[in-house]
This record gives sequence, structure tokens and C-alpha cells, in this order.
Amino acid sequence: MRKIISMLLLIICVIALSSCDGAKYKKNEWFAEDKLEQCEISNLPTVTCSDYYYNNKDWIYFNVAGPELEEYANVVFEYLESQNFEYLGTRGHQKASLAGAFASYYFKEIESFEDCHTQSYGKDYIFIYSNGQVDENGQMTFNEIIIADFDNQAIRYDGKDIYCNAKIQIKYDAYYYFEECEDDNHVWEEKEYDLASGIYKRCSICGKMEPVEEKNDQEINKI
Repeated sequence: MRKIISMLLLIICVIALSSCDGAKYKKNEWFAEDKLEQCEISNLPTVTCSDYYYNNKDWIYFNVAGPELEEYANVVFEYLESQNFEYLGTRGHQKASLAGAFASYYFKEIESFEDCHTQSYGKDYIFIYSNGQVDENGQMTFNEIIIADFDNQAIRYDGKDIYCNAKIQIKYDAYYYFEECEDDNHVWEEKEYDLASGIYKRCSICGKMEPVEEKNDQEINKI
């Protein structure tokens, strides 16, 4: 429910901002440091083109030739591999949506960089990763990087139309989930998670959280 409410608020903000886009872009400015730190990618490699445009939120637009985009995406993938995240994969099939919006997806394991080049979502490079952290509801926190190419798209900067054909997005706590195992096939981790409602164990395969010990009202109120 928390994630659904957050998604609704995000859409409302996007709609509100879209009517006054104007000079929202910053030329040759990379993602904000606090955003990179939140997504656990403080040293994310920058794009290799001469000029790029940051929209002050999640996207950076730029121009690049096709082979160069693949090379850059591979550099990003190698960087993510070097960070030794507990989970590194890509977007699987859709889990749910609300009237075609607010889509959530399943996490998909990969064997190579090529597995991250999806043919289902606009031929984008999609990287999904997590350090294994869970939120107060026991849901795994996944982050997302999308590197996409498209036909020339105009953005407004300094009173002029600037045409770009690629973009990179980073997103914290994206809407990804593990596919659940059959009940008899769970492999429970030894580690236990102290969450607001109690102590939980987690399946190392599907990420399902199961309560080991529930907290009483007095313990919850102390948190």
C-alpha cells in the first residue's frame, strides 16, 4: 500500500511539473550526490558525450551513436558488478499494474551483460540491483538504472530546442519483487530481520519474508 500511494503521488507531481517544464534542465550537470548515494552508486560513470542535460530529477538526456550507447551501458554494468551487490539482474515480466499504469515487475536473474538488453521494453538496457536491504514491510529494496535510446526528442534549454536520442535514469526503491517459490521449496537464510512488526526470516531464493516472532503493542510503540 505504501508503494502504491508513493506511485500515485509521483504521477501527480509529474503531471503538475510537465506543464511548466521550461528551463528545468541543467547542462553538463550529473546526478545530484545525494541521489547517487541513496541509490548506492556514488561513482556511477558519466556519459561519454560532450553535452548532456539533467532534468533535476531522475533523467539525463544526451546524444550518442548506437555503438557508443552499448559501450557506455557495458561500462555501467561492469561498474555495478564491481560493487558486489547481493542481487544484480534485470526486469522480468510484469507483476501488476493499475489500468496500465503504476506497473510493478519481477526481478530477473542474469548471466551476462547481454541479458540486460531487453526487447520487451523499448530495447532498453535495464539494470536492477539490491544490497539485500528490506523496508519496514519486509519488502526488498531494489534500485533501477535504465539506459535507453529513441528517435530524436526535443527538450527545451536556454530558450532553444535541443534534440537528444538517449537518456539514463536512476531510481531508488523501484517496484520489483521476487517470484515466490512453492511453499515446500523455500531456502531460509540464517540471518533474521528486526522489523517494526516483529522478527522475520527470508527465503534466499524468492525473498519471501515470514514472521519468526511478532512484537507486542508495547514493543512496537517504543520504535
